[in-house]
Amino acid sequence: MEATPPPGNPDPHHASSTFAVRRAELRDHSAVARLLDEALPNEPYRYADNLGFDDSFVLNHVAGQAGSVIGYITTLVLPPSPQGRALWERLPRPYVGCLVVSPRHQRQGIGLRLVNATVSAALGAWHIRALSDHLYLECSDALVPVYAKMGFERLAPAQIVAMAGMPARANVMRRPLAP
Repeated sequence: MEATPPPGNPDPHHASSTFAVRRAELRDHSAVARLLDEALPNEPYRYADNLGFDDSFVLNHVAGQAGSVIGYITTLVLPPSPQGRALWERLPRPYVGCLVVSPRHQRQGIGLRLVNATVSAALGAWHIRALSDHLYLECSDALVPVYAKMGFERLAPAQIVAMAGMPARANVMRRPLAP
């Protein structure tokens, strides 16, 4: 499944390479793990392990080019296990747990295409639409402008505490699932 390309080029100085976005499969596990090790070497959580869950729990998409995985997004829909419930129950859902693009392929619209693929999948699933009309994520201060360009808005600290019980210092952002 190829996601709809973003309107316009997100960075006029970089021509977008040819890549396809599709639902991730279990066979992508080692390629996703390599990408995560490259892009997030100090990340303790093994996001690639989310590939074992079906779409009822987690949405996973990859961006590929010439047979390699160059981008990955995993979005929590429902807590996948009893062990994960304590952490995940407080988060608004659907919630982007990880969005990563190979450092060599950043600023080409890959992240936006992965987000758009997730939004399309969420719109097509009644159990996801029943949870919320937004897609949520948490990010660092440096990434707030990047996600704002993708259509996310930053929630006010009081909204974050009231909605998810998360620390007010967190940058929680949301994007409508429907235009």
